[in-house]
This record gives sequence, C-alpha cells and structure tokens, in this order.
Amino acid sequence: MNKQGNNGIGWCTHTWNPCTGCYNQCSYCYAKKIAERFSVEHSKPLPRAGIDICAPNDNRSDTILFYNRTKDAFPVGFDPTLYFHRLDEPAKLKKPANIFVCSMADLFGDWIPDEWIEAVFDACRKAPQHNYLFLTKNPERYKEIPLDVKVRKNYWFGSTLTNSTDKWYGGNIWYPFTDMENSRVKTFVSYEPILERHVPDSIISDSIFLNAINWLIFGLETPVKKDNPFQWTWIEDLVKEAVKQGIPIYLKPSLRDKVPSEYYLQQLPEGLRRNNVNR
Repeated sequence: MNKQGNNGIGWCTHTWNPCTGCYNQCSYCYAKKIAERFSVEHSKPLPRAGIDICAPNDNRSDTILFYNRTKDAFPVGFDPTLYFHRLDEPAKLKKPANIFVCSMADLFGDWIPDEWIEAVFDACRKAPQHNYLFLTKNPERYKEIPLDVKVRKNYWFGSTLTNSTDKWYGGNIWYPFTDMENSRVKTFVSYEPILERHVPDSIISDSIFLNAINWLIFGLETPVKKDNPFQWTWIEDLVKEAVKQGIPIYLKPSLRDKVPSEYYLQQLPEGLRRNNVNR
C-alpha cells in the first residue's frame, strides 16, 4: 500500500496493488516501464513451495502457477500476478482512505481469472472504512459483477479512454456506463493520456451519457513530452458541459498551463471528499 502525496496521484490518498501486470500493450504505459525497471531476473523457475503469489502460465493460459517469493516487487515482470500477502493491507489501514486499486494492473482485463477479482472484492468488503476506485480499459466486464457488489456506496468504477480506437468507444453513447442497471453505481471516466480530440458533439449533448457519469478526470501522458500536440479545444466542450451540469472534474497538473485558469479544477465527488482528499 503506497500513500500518495502532492507529487503522486492527486485524486486518491493511496494506491494498492494486490495484482500487477497487464497485456493491453499500451505504448504509453507507465506501469510497464516501472515493472520492467524493477523486475527481477526470472530466467530460472521461482520456487513453488507456497501460494504467496500466483500468475497465469504461458501468457493468458488458464493454468495458474503458484509461487512463494515475496521480497521482489515484480517477481514475474509485467505478467499478471496476484499477491495473496497484500490482500489484507486495506484492513490494516484504519484511517479512512481513497484507494486506487491496481494502479499497476488492469484488474478487469480478459486474462484475469474471476477468482482474482473475487479475492480483491472480498478484501475490500473486509475493510469498509475506505473508498475503492477501480479503473480499466475493459469496462464491459463490469457487467459481470453482481449488482449487490456494484452498488456498494464506497465502490467507484472507472474506465480509461485515450482515443477513438479504444474498443469500448461507442460512437453515439458509451455503453458500459449507460447500460449500468442501477443509478446507485458510482462511475467515472479518466481521459489519460489524452491523445486526440475524440469526443463527438453528439456525445457531449447526450444527456443519457452525462447522467451516467459521476466524475471526469483529465490528464496528459506522464511524463509530458515537449512535442505533445494537446490543444484545449480537444476537451473544451466536454469540460464546459460538465461544469454546466455540475459534474465534478479533476484536471491533473499536466494540464495546469494548457487550459484557461477558470477551468483548471481539481474537484472530487461528494462521496470521496469525506476523506479529506480534496486539496
């Protein structure tokens, strides 16, 4: 469990990684760069004397390998890995926190076994004093989550959107959220990194979509490249419409000097402000 300061992820107080690794192959992925930097040499098989961690075998295979090696941050590189010994970390943190779950993984990727997701949800259930924020590029899988889990007041379900090639981009509506069965499900969209103008006017004016979103986050690639092509006009209409409709927006520091000062807002939804994260 890592505590986030002013130089960290500003919209949460902690990151928690009971699972790491991803197969999305995003060229801009900060998590993969970190994992590769700190991964250990695992050309030799890890000892399999226990079940402290587990990982799929042979990339996306249904076979699960169990290991007993906990001292390394990324013992099998950036391959998806579940760490059993990290599951009780939220319960050990007594002060209420806003926890970003799996900042170094996509917990809802197609390659993640259902049992891993259930184990994470069970750990969250055992520490109800916290808010849990989930973020994925595969929000279609949210539909598989039982409704009694999705409507828990301290669960927030988000999706990353970067450009019009993202597989869940719907053209006229963004269906994973507009299809949510119950308005009590808390949802958010993270536009990070913003790679192009890809928000059609038809969506901005779509009250069904905006009514389904509780929060919007915006950010550029980290670190920001000197030749980054971002223009305020790419997100201007959506930001202004969200402000008009009272939807909280959080613009990350990478946008501080790239948007009009009156729209450089770092707002948290009411359910997250109770943990004194709003700076």
